[in-house]
Amino acid sequence: MELAGQIIGIVASVICILSFQMKDTKRLAIMQGVSGLMFAVNFFLLGSYTGAVLNVINFARSACVASKRSKYDKLLFWGVNALYVLAGILTYGGWLSILVTAAQLVGTYAMWDRNGKKLRILQFFVVSPCWLIHNIVAFSIGGIITEAVNLGSVVVSVLRFGINGFVEDISKEDKSSNNAE
Repeated sequence: MELAGQIIGIVASVICILSFQMKDTKRLAIMQGVSGLMFAVNFFLLGSYTGAVLNVINFARSACVASKRSKYDKLLFWGVNALYVLAGILTYGGWLSILVTAAQLVGTYAMWDRNGKKLRILQFFVVSPCWLIHNIVAFSIGGIITEAVNLGSVVVSVLRFGINGFVEDISKEDKSSNNAE
């Protein structure tokens, strides 16, 4: 079971790492959702139930972020955050549960804002460091690789596109892709 968990985690790692090389936030969110489902299985097989449940919620969060804004956007934002807090409480396993739950709340804010610059900054300074600590303790090889490389990948994306070179809002991405057709 542990070997299967590690293999699934490594595949999830590759998908997550590639997500930060997407210029538009919508594609980044979709790839992170798929990666999140795979990491849920990885963490479940490794016995990190908080990590598993948070990553299932990541899939729902990514689907919301990837969709167009709606009149329910604020309700969905608070609903996803409530799910993270509830998951952290129900699967509480000590300080690591608090650490990764906090990381998810910060990450949700960054993704919901749909600003590629904020997303990458918060990923670099908050989300990845918190998950890296969790993954070292849980000994998720794919998780460790993901967060270590994500830190570097964020730097590479900033070097490629510049700190202000990201599409900031999905509605702008949709308009530009409609104009291109």
